[in-house]
Amino acid sequence: MDPKLLYWTGAFVNLGVIVYCVLRGVAAIRRGEVRRHRRLMLTGAGLIGLFLASYVVKVVALGKEDRSLWTPLDYGILYVHELCIAAMLLAGGVALFRAWRFRRALGPDLVLPPGP
Repeated sequence: MDPKLLYWTGAFVNLGVIVYCVLRGVAAIRRGEVRRHRRLMLTGAGLIGLFLASYVVKVVALGKEDRSLWTPLDYGILYVHELCIAAMLLAGGVALFRAWRFRRALGPDLVLPPGP
């Protein structure tokens, strides 16, 4: 099996686990389970960090993908993909910062304050 195909298969599985953690985290916070939400969201963020680090290792060890047969449409799709990734990383960073600031309002027991 091609090592790059194996890498991307693992990355796809990793993405599935990330989506699962995020969906479960959103459901947990809607039920008021702050600790579970925090654990699931930090797991998802850690898996994203793991993917980014693994991608750097993949490029160093296996090289970049062969783009010699790519069409302008393929490049357009890649650029839109990269723009979406940048937006998601920025939004995730903002969410992590806001959660870090909001944690002070929760107190040491991590309990949601009453009210809206």
